[in-house]
Amino acid sequence: MDGVGGATSTTSKVAVVAKSKRPDADVDYTFAQVAVGSRKVDFSGNCGNIASGVGPFALDEGLVSAKLGQKEVTATQKAIAHGIANESYRSKFVFSTRIQRDYLSKPFK
Repeated sequence: MDGVGGATSTTSKVAVVAKSKRPDADVDYTFAQVAVGSRKVDFSGNCGNIASGVGPFALDEGLVSAKLGQKEVTATQKAIAHGIANESYRSKFVFSTRIQRDYLSKPFK
């Protein structure tokens, strides 16, 4: 898990990212807003800044293979109701980025 962390609501957000089992997506992610000062986690929202990092994170962590040139990563935000992950999804995003040769030569974890 990789997150910003902190003592404010703007820095206490998490994206749980995994390879997708869906044929129409590369990765699935679940957004979580961690409450500050209490033991609560809210899965009902979304955050554009966190969502925009899902594609680059998936590439950087090797969840999606990178090839030279333009690369699209399709991600679905999983719906969670009453603490149970649902097979449906709430949102679908397509991230587009340009992969350069020096990125491909960097060692992955």
